Amino acid sequence: MDEFLHFNAGNLATIATFLMGGIAFVYAIRVDLTLQSQKMDLLHQQNSQRLANLENEIKILREVVVDQAKQKTELYALSDKLNQFERRFDKVLDHMTHEKNKEN
Repeated sequence: MDEFLHFNAGNLATIATFLMGGIAFVYAIRVDLTLQSQKMDLLHQQNSQRLANLENEIKILREVVVDQAKQKTELYALSDKLNQFERRFDKVLDHMTHEKNKEN
């Protein structure tokens, strides 16, 4: 039993080495987790900025599409007015040529 409780310098050095290694391992894991957390925060900020930029671009594109739809409606209205004018002009020309033919 005396041999069981008997320590020498080699045993103490081995125990101290294992304890220091364990502490170093825990510290390394802690530092790695901190770095990973910082990287994730940075990535989250970058993605948030990208998402905000994308939302702004979508708003701009939506405005462009709405403007194009308004212009299309205005072009259809203008086309209808031109068609009406053309029909009236054709009627006037037909009436003038018909009157001219009557005179001859």
